[in-house]
Amino acid sequence: YLDSIQIAGNVEQLCNALTAVASDLGLNCYAYLALADAANPLLISNYSPAWKAHYIAQGYHHFDPVIRKSLRSAIPFGWGPDFVKPNSPPAVRRFFSEAADFGICYGHTFPSGPWRSCQAAMTFATDRRRRDYQSCIRRHAEALQIISLIFHAEVQSMRDPSIPIEGVSFSRRQLQCLEGAARGKSVGYVS
Repeated sequence: YLDSIQIAGNVEQLCNALTAVASDLGLNCYAYLALADAANPLLISNYSPAWKAHYIAQGYHHFDPVIRKSLRSAIPFGWGPDFVKPNSPPAVRRFFSEAADFGICYGHTFPSGPWRSCQAAMTFATDRRRRDYQSCIRRHAEALQIISLIFHAEVQSMRDPSIPIEGVSFSRRQLQCLEGAARGKSVGYVS
C-alpha cells in the first residue's frame, strides 16, 4: 500500500492508489482535506459527485462537524449518525443523516496536525453498518493512520515539487528514484 502511494507521480495516481487501499480494507470512500491556504483548500476525495454537490448546496462546508473536530484534535476519531450526542444541534444531526443517505454512514478521521504550515485530515468512510465499520477500524486503524500520514507527506511533496540539496534542486520523483537506486532497487522500480 505504501509503495503504491509513494510511487504515484501525480494527484490522479494518488487517488487511484488510495481508492484501491480503502477498498481492500473494506472502506468504500475517503476524503483528504488540506488547509495550507484558507482561501484555496485542497480536497482529494472519491465521494460521489451527488454528495459533493449536496454538501456545497446545503452549506455544510461552513460547519462540517468532522472538519471542525479534526482542526481541534490530533487524535483520530470515529463518526456517524449514532455518534451524535442528543444535545447536538439539529443541523449536525441532519448532516450525518443526509451523509448516510449518500452512502457515507460511518467514518474514521486521522488529523495530520500542523506540518509544513498545513493543517490536514484524512477520512476513510463506509456505507456499512456500525458493527462492520468498528470491526474494520479495530483491525486496520494503525495501518490507516500510517497510510494517512504517508499520503499527506506525498501530497505536500507534490505541492512543493523542488527540493534543494547542496545547491541542486531535485523534483520529488527524482529523489524517489535516487533513494530507490541507493537501496539497490532495480531500474524497473525507479523508472
